[in-house]
Amino acid sequence: MSDHETVPFGYTSGFRKRLPGSLIWLTLVGVSIAIVYMLLPRVTHCSGPAMREYCGSNLVAITRACLTYTEGNRGALPPNMQMLCIGGERAYLYPKQLVCPVSQLSYIYISGQKNNADPRNVIAYEPSSYHKGAGGHVALLDGSVRWCPNPEVVVAQTRARLRDAPTQPQAMTRP
Repeated sequence: MSDHETVPFGYTSGFRKRLPGSLIWLTLVGVSIAIVYMLLPRVTHCSGPAMREYCGSNLVAITRACLTYTEGNRGALPPNMQMLCIGGERAYLYPKQLVCPVSQLSYIYISGQKNNADPRNVIAYEPSSYHKGAGGHVALLDGSVRWCPNPEVVVAQTRARLRDAPTQPQAMTRP
């Protein structure tokens, strides 16, 4: 065999395996896999805050869709969030926006409100259990979305305001 003939990688003339080259190759592959395995938990840990922001973005979209819905429905919010997905391309939201990307559970909607209620009222929220007890987002009637360490407290305040609110408009009395 002459010096300029092509020989497959890892073989010498006469097609005998070169063991030292194969061992070095296997060692490099093993070390590369070990490095990736050690770094993997750090990379997946970084996605937590990003997913939390994604949840907040979904609730901002839900809030805007609810407030837009009220403009054509005499100030009433939709009876449920699924109403916001009706209409195909003209729908307010996509169905995947109604689901928390972290827990894969639907956001919780508080129905029976009008856009002239207390602006501190919660429209929709995610319980703190969706984020392993760290807290959750709440979407408020004033159009804002915020992170709360304990969203259940804010929701309880909203439910108390709704329970105590008069169902009929108060008549104006003149002195």
